Amino acid sequence: SNVALVGQDGLSAANLARALAAVDAVGIQPLALSCPRSRISLSFIVSAGQSQQCLLALHRAFFESGASMADAVPLVS
Repeated sequence: SNVALVGQDGLSAANLARALAAVDAVGIQPLALSCPRSRISLSFIVSAGQSQQCLLALHRAFFESGASMADAVPLVS
């Protein structure tokens, strides 16, 4: 499954570290990562059974912790 984090202001190194720490904290080891040159999104490829858990971990890290990433939207497909 592909889980993406999309942010209007781009993904900084700090946001990348926050995202990776969030998924690692719930025991998810992404199979692949992708960050386009535009740096407006970060995509994780995870096992099919881990997509919902990954999405929730990213949501907690960027929306429930008070951390800010302007207009970030975690997506799963």
